[in-house]
Amino acid sequence: MTRTCAGFIAVALLGLFASQGWAVETDALRQKQAAQEKARLLTRELVSGILDIQVRQLEENGLTQLPIYGEIRQMRVNINELVDAEMRDVVELLVKAQEGSQTERIENFTKARESVRQVVMTLMAERQKLLKRLQIARLSAQVRQLIQMETAAMTTTRSLDELPAADRERLTLLTIQDQRDVKALFLVLVETLADVSTWGGPAGAGAADGLRILTTAQVGGELDLADNHLASANHADAAASQLAVIRGLRLLLDKLEETQGLISSDREAALKMVREMIEKQEKLKEQTEKTSPEDPKFEELVDQQSELNQELGKLAETLAEFPSTETLVEQAKAAAFEATAELFDRETETAAAEQSKVIGNLAQIEAELQSGIEADSTDKSAAELAAEVEQLEKVQEQLEQAAEQQAAATEKAAEAAAAAKQQEEQVGKTLEQAAAQATEEAPLPAAIESRLADAQAAVEEATAALADAAPEKAEAREEAAMSATEAIQRALAETEARLADTRRRQKAVEVGELARAAEALERAAAAEREIAADAMQAAESDGLAAAEAQQLAADQADVAEVAKKIAEGVKQATPEVSQQLDEAVKPIEAAQQQLAAAEQTPGEPSKAAAKQAAEAAKQAAAQLEKSAADLRSQAGEAAKQLAQIADEQLQEVAAVRKPVDEALATAEAATTDALGQLQNALDNVKQAQQNQLRAAGKQAAAEAMQQADQVGKLAAKQDAANE
Repeated sequence: MTRTCAGFIAVALLGLFASQGWAVETDALRQKQAAQEKARLLTRELVSGILDIQVRQLEENGLTQLPIYGEIRQMRVNINELVDAEMRDVVELLVKAQEGSQTERIENFTKARESVRQVVMTLMAERQKLLKRLQIARLSAQVRQLIQMETAAMTTTRSLDELPAADRERLTLLTIQDQRDVKALFLVLVETLADVSTWGGPAGAGAADGLRILTTAQVGGELDLADNHLASANHADAAASQLAVIRGLRLLLDKLEETQGLISSDREAALKMVREMIEKQEKLKEQTEKTSPEDPKFEELVDQQSELNQELGKLAETLAEFPSTETLVEQAKAAAFEATAELFDRETETAAAEQSKVIGNLAQIEAELQSGIEADSTDKSAAELAAEVEQLEKVQEQLEQAAEQQAAATEKAAEAAAAAKQQEEQVGKTLEQAAAQATEEAPLPAAIESRLADAQAAVEEATAALADAAPEKAEAREEAAMSATEAIQRALAETEARLADTRRRQKAVEVGELARAAEALERAAAAEREIAADAMQAAESDGLAAAEAQQLAADQADVAEVAKKIAEGVKQATPEVSQQLDEAVKPIEAAQQQLAAAEQTPGEPSKAAAKQAAEAAKQAAAQLEKSAADLRSQAGEAAKQLAQIADEQLQEVAAVRKPVDEALATAEAATTDALGQLQNALDNVKQAQQNQLRAAGKQAAAEAMQQADQVGKLAAKQDAANE
């Protein structure tokens, strides 16, 4: 320490330690500040240690090219920001770990280590989700850019034949270059899609579907044709190929936005616009049929139909995101144009017929959009989810069988091509059986369907490769078989993940449904007891008035309806309770019949019927209460099963985390000693401060500081002794 620095510290301490009381208070403040700083330092060490282990494991396994490697490295660089933003709770725990008894300190320190690990894992999971969402968003942006560029090129291409020769040649050369720019960006897009298609979950499946869309639409081939046609000055064919490219890219964009979860909202907005236009055209058609051509207001109909034509043009732009509606939109526009022309010629009958065509085409567009929204709906009952679980279990079984068969085919691929080919053909049949589990009423989840299609395509390629038994093709056969193996494993992993999620969702929904059903039955039982009490009171007094009997009978009908609906709803989950409710409906209906009879003979003659109704309602209430209790019990069992499923899945996660935990355990002793090392450092700082005070001639302040430190240590020892 330099003389100037020492003098500065002495002056500062002189003001702070002017009295013994100030010395003790300032020491407490400094201790708190030191504790905070030590906690932050220790937090940084803990987080850095976990991140370093993850980085090392990725490096040792040759996975440095993965995006997650860069993400972890970036987190390691920004560790200070991470501590401040995400680790406040951990810092507080580490502050507590420097206070209290030894047992409390160790306990808080251990909690802090666990919290650090959980926060880091959570951060990485969230960053991975964000990475996938951002990547799909980037892909969508790339596709939009390609559509925009190709549309501009197509517009220019269509105008080339109308230009003077000099301008045509110049613009043709520019358009050829623009077309080649589109092709270059398209190749980058395909490469990115191929990379993303190897990811798990909806993002990977969406990218794989996108690649298939591009293949089916032959976008790459149409790009080549557009280039060739432009080079040979065949502008009409070039424009046709460019249009085919745009249509294929729009289909791809549709799939990517569906993957992002945006397509449903777009459909709803378009659906609203279509319905508004249907309403306008229907009103206009009605006016056309009622208005005479000689009417002065007839000109207004022509103007209104013309405005509708313009709105159809805007609708076509909106529906560009949904290529399946393109033909219908064009037909609607053509019919609307004809309707305008017929109105202009005062041909009301033919104009109305064309307007009907517009309405019909718009109605088909409405149905197309509505079906897409319904397909996006994910609300399912427990019974529907149970059926999905059963379906996925069958798919999983078929894929496991296919994986075993594929392993045998891969083993023989290099040396026994003929035998491997037979095995590969069997794999293809097994995959067909897996895909056959999908029906029109119960399609497979999109991600699984996509992975199955990938696997089937890979198996077809492997079968074709195995048909060539030439020795020099051994490596190619083996590579094709390995590609099929990887594709099947991806399909199996996707199915297993979806199955685990669906099992958990099914039980969670079942718990909720059973609990709500029990609550509804409890309310119904309470209503039955009120009916029984009212009917018995009437039986013991002046009987039932007609209006009163009618109201009680209506209440009974409501209770019967509730019991029937719940019996049907829980039939699959709890058939025993469903049967109980069927039995409970009998006394409910009996009470209803007695109350109807009382309505016909009100007053004194209704007493007997009222008494019988009361007894039947009381019996029904007891049966409903028992059914409700049984449903509560079933809900409890389902909740236990849900907890068991969650626990099993957590155990699987724990097995994956075990290597990381073991690596962290090797540093346990060194990390635990950190508290002691930091305490020694703090003691050294305090001693230096006391020496500085004495050197400055402030003996009293130094002694006060020393006494405060000793009191603190004695208090800590006393706390330990009191444990």
